Amino acid sequence: MKRKRAFFLLAGLILCLKVSGYEEKISLGGEEGWSRLVVLDDIVLRRGHEGNNDLSLREGEYDRDESSSPGRELILHFNGPEETDPGPGYRWAPETALRFSSREKALGQGALAFERPDEPAILRAGRGGPLGPGTAVEDFTLEFWVYPARLAEGEEVFRWEGVYRGINGVLPQAIICRIEGQKLTWHFDNFFLSTEETPREFLLRGNVRLFPRKWQHHLIRYQGATGILEYLLNGVPEALVHTTPTGRAGGEILQPRPGGYDNPGAGEGFNRILLGANFIGLVDELRLVPRYVEEPQLERYHRSSGTVITGILDLGQKQNRLIRLEARQETPENTALYYFYRLSDDYFLPDDEELPWQIAAPESPINRRGRYLQLLIQFLPDGTGFFSPQISSLDIYYEPSFPPLAPSYLTAQAQDGAVLLIWDSLSGQGALEYQVFFGDRPGYYFGTSAQGNSPVSAGRQTQLRIEGLENGKLYYFAVTALSEQGLRSEFSGEVSARPSHLYRNSP
Repeated sequence: MKRKRAFFLLAGLILCLKVSGYEEKISLGGEEGWSRLVVLDDIVLRRGHEGNNDLSLREGEYDRDESSSPGRELILHFNGPEETDPGPGYRWAPETALRFSSREKALGQGALAFERPDEPAILRAGRGGPLGPGTAVEDFTLEFWVYPARLAEGEEVFRWEGVYRGINGVLPQAIICRIEGQKLTWHFDNFFLSTEETPREFLLRGNVRLFPRKWQHHLIRYQGATGILEYLLNGVPEALVHTTPTGRAGGEILQPRPGGYDNPGAGEGFNRILLGANFIGLVDELRLVPRYVEEPQLERYHRSSGTVITGILDLGQKQNRLIRLEARQETPENTALYYFYRLSDDYFLPDDEELPWQIAAPESPINRRGRYLQLLIQFLPDGTGFFSPQISSLDIYYEPSFPPLAPSYLTAQAQDGAVLLIWDSLSGQGALEYQVFFGDRPGYYFGTSAQGNSPVSAGRQTQLRIEGLENGKLYYFAVTALSEQGLRSEFSGEVSARPSHLYRNSP
């Protein structure tokens, strides 16, 4: 018996040594992916250095205006073959073969590449958009990024073609964005017409010479109320003209009157938009919208924060100790990442607003206990909007709270209307109290005694006399231990005893 008891004590000591300082972790990102994220606000998954997805701020790509009617907006990000749908009201011509560059781009994951001067990308614009046939246009903005490889004379970046049929017959129409003298010029041929429908051309010529193999942003915008047509290079006004007969303020404002190209007559069909005709280089982030854009998005990242929030992460046991966070991250100068967590033994919903967030710093100790964990990470770009922080992976380290060992060497001594239970102490196991379970069937502990219903607390004592039992009836007993963290051990071995009046005079 002594050898057996010594064996159990040694086993308990070994278990204590094993669990002391024992760490487990939950990994996010890297090869594990980011499937446990439930909120990505202005955050995107971007291919990282090791081929896995990293978290980064979403670049300043435009979103469609959900309140706008279908076909009213054209937004093309050119991020790759999987994102070629121009949206309602537009379609690519069958002869168009799109090519993309992922190495050189202005924003996002890619740009539209033009490698041969005789292979433009052709879009057909349907009725309803700013350049659709027969569309009533008040305001509009057209913008894109351009990366010219040659900057050759006469290269066309953008061309719109239409045909207007009016009181004076047929007028060919065009909007042409062309490189002339290493500058960008905009030609509007018969697009703005008077009530007499007199042919009229407007020209806007840039003042700043462009550079080959450099991204620059070009924007043309029109305000119908004032008749101002303006060209901006990198957000700086380059040229301005009034769509009046004189080209200056005052007089009749000529209105945009896009006609039809493919199917004239009924005001239906499609107009043609040619991108990259006789052009070698790249075009990115093309946007055509029926409104006057006050401030174009020129920064790579919006100068506001992005946020990711995880779902509820189950650490598996109450009172587990959250130790620290370890992140593989990049924070270029003046960018920042802020980590927050909330932890509870009780389950809470991911959108719970009552449980407060606590700030955490990677590599710094946390030392908080709970079972259910949620993380929030805030991404902040630098002041120029050019750099973003990035996270490749995040490891969450915690120390499991193991329940104490089950009490051992439980014995039961029958007495008159009672049973005395004695067991060995679990010294060093952090037991807060012992609880005695009992009942009149093996494994079913639903008995009633003078001390109350099963289970009955023995506190820190290692023996307890259960009173008020029925003599002659067989009872079954087991004991568990509760740790300071409220973790319950397994049941001890089960013992039984039958109280009897024969024990009335027993000591």
